[in-house]
Amino acid sequence: MPARKPASRRISRRRDGFSLLEMAIVLAIMGALLSGGLLAGAGMIERGQYSATRDALDQAAQALNDFSTTTGRLPCVASLNALPADPPTDPANINRRFGHEITPNGARCSTDTSVLDGTWRAVDGSRIVRIGALPTRTLGLPDSAGADGFGNRILYVVTESLTAPNSLTDINTKGAIAVMDGSGNVIVNDGALVGGAAFFLASAGADRKGGFGFKTRSAAIPCGTSTNLDVENCNLSSTDITFRDALFNDGTEAARRFDDLTRWATKYSLGVVTTGGGSSLWGNNGDNIFSVGNDNNTTTGNVGIGTTAPSQNLHVLSSGAGNQTAMQIGTGVGSLFLTHNWASISSNLRFDDNQFRYEAAGPGSMVNMSPANGDILFQTAASGAAGAVATITERMRITSTGNVGIGTTAPAVALDVAGGIRPGSQTTVTACGLGSANGEGTQRYNSSTKTMEFCNGTAWTAIGGGAMVSRYGSGNRCPSDNWIVTCQYLPGVGPEV
Repeated sequence: MPARKPASRRISRRRDGFSLLEMAIVLAIMGALLSGGLLAGAGMIERGQYSATRDALDQAAQALNDFSTTTGRLPCVASLNALPADPPTDPANINRRFGHEITPNGARCSTDTSVLDGTWRAVDGSRIVRIGALPTRTLGLPDSAGADGFGNRILYVVTESLTAPNSLTDINTKGAIAVMDGSGNVIVNDGALVGGAAFFLASAGADRKGGFGFKTRSAAIPCGTSTNLDVENCNLSSTDITFRDALFNDGTEAARRFDDLTRWATKYSLGVVTTGGGSSLWGNNGDNIFSVGNDNNTTTGNVGIGTTAPSQNLHVLSSGAGNQTAMQIGTGVGSLFLTHNWASISSNLRFDDNQFRYEAAGPGSMVNMSPANGDILFQTAASGAAGAVATITERMRITSTGNVGIGTTAPAVALDVAGGIRPGSQTTVTACGLGSANGEGTQRYNSSTKTMEFCNGTAWTAIGGGAMVSRYGSGNRCPSDNWIVTCQYLPGVGPEV
């Protein structure tokens, strides 16, 4: 019988290594742990990049806001092809200086149509925008402020006309950049009351599509699938003035991918209408402008429409010369118009081309506070066709001294009437006593007795002291003598008194 081997030897052989199955299990577990850790790390890095991008965009928007407050305009774009190391005074690259707004031929980009290296000039009818890099050095920012967290340059789009001196305080200027949402609805555009966006900032996001490298002089990274929403901020051209601001989508819905980050502002949310702290006093909802208050949620400034120096809470001034309709309330024949210089309030009558015209078919009326002499005029116009010149007729006037004239433009007494006066029947006023409070001096027409009466402080008495009967009259027969003042038949009166 062979000798048995020691147990310890048998055990030691089982500890010499792992089986293939055991190794496979260990490797699978390690791979899962490692890949999970890498994914988590990658996610943390990307979140940090987006956070840095948001900070960069906020800093850029604030710098543009501050610049506009100081200068009354926005800076033009810088070149996307310039590098921080480029000589700032190199004559060959004078218009490609890193971080400096372009000055084509030494002029503002608002007055020279030249398209310089690394920029676009997009034209859509009368709307013109410039597209390029953020002019960090012009804004007083560090060079690094022109990059997002992914190594892309921040795209800067600006309304060309708003780069002109004092353009932001000119009531005739507004933004030209159209901004749409993820569904293709226009948020702001040139046709809106507040205009389009004054400027638009964009980061190409994590996929970098459409982005320009910060440290390289190269073309943009291709846009990719044309159905992605963020392509709108990528397809830069000389005719496209539309950009997109949509909800973030990192590709979960491939056709609606939008990983760009954006910032934009209208002319009315820039520094020229902000508090010292930089918070906007005004916001807009589509075509509507509304006050959002200052840091204390109050508004203490005056509002000017047509004037940059409003002296009252609301100061409206029309832009045309002479007497102009400054405000309209309502539409059609029921419209109410306020016209300055004339200082008039009119119904269905607007002042247009130095004459009053009908807003709609129908009659018109007007109250005119004459600035020449302080009189108040009440005027009417017969029915006329829409747009036709109205013939205005004065009906009544109250002078600055308090006289009232009806049918006369120069009343000489408290009530001056050119024409007849017909009092209505008034028998309901029965009180008659001493003093004006009790009716003394009041006149009325008594429809029962067919006479004019007045209150003499005691009783209602027929004006003239009662019936005057000719001593030559009898019964209901009156003589034909021309000198007789009054001949009246009164029941019960004899043939001769």
